[in-house]
Amino acid sequence: MGRILIGANYYPEDWDESLIDSDIEKMKECGFNVVRIAEFSWKKMEPTEGVYCFDWLHRVVDKMREAKIGVIMGTPTATPPHWFVKKYPEALMLNPDGTRKSHGGRRHCCSNNPDYLRYSANIVERLAKEFGKDEGIIGWQIDNEIYHHGAGCCCEYCMIEFHKHLAGKYGDVESVNREWNLNLFSQVYDSIEDIPAPINAWHNPHIRLEWNLSHSDGHKKFVHMQADIIRKYSSAPIGTDTMPLNGFNYRELNGPLDVAQFNHYNTDLVSVAMWMDYMRHFSKLPFWSTETQATWNGSTKPGHSLKAEGFIYMNTWLPIMLGGEANLYWLWRTHWAGHELMHGAVLDTFGRYTYANGEIRKASSEFDKVKDFIADYKVKSDSALLFSSLNWNINLSQDINGSIENNHGFVEKFYKSLLSAGIHPDVIDTAEPLDAYRVVFTPTAYTLEENNFSERIFDWVKNGGVWVVGPMTDIRTSVGTKYKTSPYGSLENITDARLAYILPDDEGRITLENEDGQSIQGSAIYELFEEGDFEPLLTVKNGHSAILGKHAAFIKKVGKGYIVMLGTVPEEKELLRIIKKAAFIANVCVYDVDDGIMLTRRVSESDTLYIVASIGGKAGEFRFDGEYKDLISGDIYKKTIKLNPYELRIVRSM
Repeated sequence: MGRILIGANYYPEDWDESLIDSDIEKMKECGFNVVRIAEFSWKKMEPTEGVYCFDWLHRVVDKMREAKIGVIMGTPTATPPHWFVKKYPEALMLNPDGTRKSHGGRRHCCSNNPDYLRYSANIVERLAKEFGKDEGIIGWQIDNEIYHHGAGCCCEYCMIEFHKHLAGKYGDVESVNREWNLNLFSQVYDSIEDIPAPINAWHNPHIRLEWNLSHSDGHKKFVHMQADIIRKYSSAPIGTDTMPLNGFNYRELNGPLDVAQFNHYNTDLVSVAMWMDYMRHFSKLPFWSTETQATWNGSTKPGHSLKAEGFIYMNTWLPIMLGGEANLYWLWRTHWAGHELMHGAVLDTFGRYTYANGEIRKASSEFDKVKDFIADYKVKSDSALLFSSLNWNINLSQDINGSIENNHGFVEKFYKSLLSAGIHPDVIDTAEPLDAYRVVFTPTAYTLEENNFSERIFDWVKNGGVWVVGPMTDIRTSVGTKYKTSPYGSLENITDARLAYILPDDEGRITLENEDGQSIQGSAIYELFEEGDFEPLLTVKNGHSAILGKHAAFIKKVGKGYIVMLGTVPEEKELLRIIKKAAFIANVCVYDVDDGIMLTRRVSESDTLYIVASIGGKAGEFRFDGEYKDLISGDIYKKTIKLNPYELRIVRSM
């Protein structure tokens, strides 16, 4: 018997206990079968130091179990109680300006502080002992959205861990000075312990990179410590809920865990799909969407406005169509006081259903129709798009090109263009095996050194793969420095093409021409190549006299495969043409869909089905030869499936 989990985050500690029965009744009306609880309730679990109270939590879990609603138990370490902070004020994060965080929010303590670690381990062990064998617990969530923003904590324990990180990676201070070129500005340090946090100065970007990586390591250790404790008492799946912030190496974070847990409040569902296509690869079990909006997000004011008809329905389906198992809304009932008063929920503060409840129930009823077979069909693609945590951190520490508006680089741009071209790619990191793919896209992959990716993808190309190299790829080492003898780490050697110039141009001074003689505009950056043994795709037509005739894109046969070099991001129509050209060479699956329509291929041992969804919020079509049968409605489609905004069909070819 398969399952699809749908439910909400539930905070019984914030409400009168007499409401639980009516809450459960409404949950059943919505078709819910799971809740997440306890993530912020340390104070109620341990009112004073060493005094524990779990009776209230047992009553909640017992009632949920009786109602056949599973419970994902959260560890409460994101919100240590005031008695702890009062006893150990130095456990609070130290801001870059020398002030401490104060009690009053969440995630305000330092993940490297030994007192915080000790007390966190204790409450997690108490909780795991109490509920580890409870049949009502179907999973565990560690902490909440753990991440460092900005410089994060700058306390003495973070400095100790930073210096350990540097010593482990570089060995000695001479190597650090040499690798980071610290002769510049007389920045040379006499010992690793002298290297400061990257605050209060115009610091070397390589210090900033390593500081971020060190902080991420501290958070990973904190999560893994809790997982080790829980495993002593429980066999239920363990995860930690994370936001779409790729400064974490999600593969390393989730490696010792069971289920990747993903929170999001993005109103661009195409962007959300990209993240889910990424997170899927780091989960031993089908991933869980552990938080998303039931209406809109917000704090003391709304963060979003009313959504279009069907948005909540499609947002509910999205993780399931992309290989996940769960969708949980934040939250069940809007708070009556305190933080996030204006964050929407399944119920308003007064216990009334909010506007999208019909969409929630529609999705829930459809889940019942597909739950027994959908998990047997795995998401399958023969195309991949590279999205690396290290490259995110390099961009975060260097801001390499001002035309790039976020730390995705051009990854999200390429993902959206690929979907528009009728290609639904896997989104992979540098450790993912390449054997399953026929074409791989690597936009803004600043370094290819991580996990020996450069050599691996070169071998893959020689054996028949098609590699579409996006702009600003292979221009940095793994520590964020440039190469000294070539603009690239290996691309010039691999392609036998010589780069003439790398030029920024966000003022439109350069005009290109494709092989059909059409004028094309690029954007952001231009990597321009001399004449070579390749097929030119884009050539400079107008601009500075020094660059006329140089090539911004080309195709080169390498062994049995091809490299498509894109030195700029051309206008959308041209980018789609080049994508489809590469796809044709690679013989990958390309579907005839309108913009905004996403087609996901799901494959079992002996069968294939397709989920066709209007995730872009506009009407569109999927065109094909033959016939498809709708597995929910039983309808037969010939030659085309037409979708209204935020509709989907699950179909099988007849």
